[in-house]
Amino acid sequence: MDHQGGAAPEQARTPAEFVALLRQVKEVSGLTYRQLELRAAERGDLLPRSTVAGALSRAALPKAELIEALVRACEGKERVGAWLAARDRIASGEVPPPPAPASVSAPTPSALVAVAGSGPVPAAAAAAVARRRPRSRVLTLAAGVIAVVALAAVGASALNGSDEPPDPSPSDSAKAAGVPSGVVRVQPLRATGLCLTDGRDREGRYGSHIAVFRPCGEAVPPTTELEPLGGGVYRVRWAHPEQGRGCLAAPTKGTAKGFLEPWNDCGAAARLRVERRGDAYVLRLADGRCVGVNGSAVAGVEAVLARCGGADTQRFLIRRGARG
Repeated sequence: MDHQGGAAPEQARTPAEFVALLRQVKEVSGLTYRQLELRAAERGDLLPRSTVAGALSRAALPKAELIEALVRACEGKERVGAWLAARDRIASGEVPPPPAPASVSAPTPSALVAVAGSGPVPAAAAAAVARRRPRSRVLTLAAGVIAVVALAAVGASALNGSDEPPDPSPSDSAKAAGVPSGVVRVQPLRATGLCLTDGRDREGRYGSHIAVFRPCGEAVPPTTELEPLGGGVYRVRWAHPEQGRGCLAAPTKGTAKGFLEPWNDCGAAARLRVERRGDAYVLRLADGRCVGVNGSAVAGVEAVLARCGGADTQRFLIRRGARG
């Protein structure tokens, strides 16, 4: 341990252990990815939340610039040197000296857990997993030893709902409605040349990505997936080759309210009931709002949530798509 009980990067022996400690730093900070992005900007650093989420979901060493900005935002600039030195050591293949022997005591699960090929999980990372609470937009790992094993094996994927229990198969009613699942194209009924994808709001009021409609040839990546949750309810997943996986959520406050925004926490994703309306579909939330097109169906138009009203702007074609 180091830094008043914080992570000690000098203990990391492999890229996977180093990234696990970085995840601990992020979790202990209590900051969401969005808050990290804003705090870094205040310090003159560039720390896009999608980039951080992707880096912390892998077992490869992140770039030095990302580490510097992340540590400065979470722990302060005085800690940057130790982290960069540890990164350089691991990148060069050096192995840290073994820790001084400690008095023998009853082993704890976190001290014993190991994954073949990656070595034991740092005790600091295990302790952080055990004590942290779920947060919006941050993946919640399963408690106990299972969580530590998952953390060491594949990382707490920031853009992947790997910690969630398997979803049930679609209901018979959903199958009967002919709703495609898996990789799809979601197209406005009155503008079938447009497809759901990521972008920015046209007025520039919100700094992060939201769901928009762009020409289908420009809509991949990310890949749009319609994932059945059972009972005719679905969530929309996005998969990007660089940024990882996430799900569309429906923020209830702030500038993003009324938009659909990609979050790494798929457990907090918008749950959409897909209802057949003639040759098209309506995507309805439990609160009585439906997904719609924000005005004229032009390239870049935002997907918005508004009270369901039966308008054509709230009707979509859902067709099977192909991975980019």
